[in-house]
Amino acid sequence: MLPVARAVAAARLRQRIRDLTQRFVDDLLRAVLEAPLAELASSDAGAPRGRPERSARRSAGEIRRLQDAAIHALRSADGPLGAPEIADLVGVRTADLAFPLRRLRDEGRIVIRGERAKATYGLAERDLADPGSSSKKRGR
Repeated sequence: MLPVARAVAAARLRQRIRDLTQRFVDDLLRAVLEAPLAELASSDAGAPRGRPERSARRSAGEIRRLQDAAIHALRSADGPLGAPEIADLVGVRTADLAFPLRRLRDEGRIVIRGERAKATYGLAERDLADPGSSSKKRGR
């Protein structure tokens, strides 16, 4: 391509980008000016963006309570449950059970089958056989 032709093509491209940008800005301003004030006020425009703040650390007692509730939910179920079902039975968010379930798995009290979203949790043999094997009997 000749230098003159390249310069003309570049100038046309810059003008096209300016035109598109101006049209976008005009459309955006029109939408904001025409929107009902109540609609703008009720939107989540002031909501924080990005990752939510981390919640406060939970006490050992709170974690143990969640572990006991998860064991109770698994004991009362007919078979293995996914984390969302356990969370529903316990009455907490699934994310709030991640650490207590991991601790139960590390302690050998529950077993996990599958991975990630398809993972299901069941009681380990010792908790199936002895419903009284709570943390209180183990001295914790």
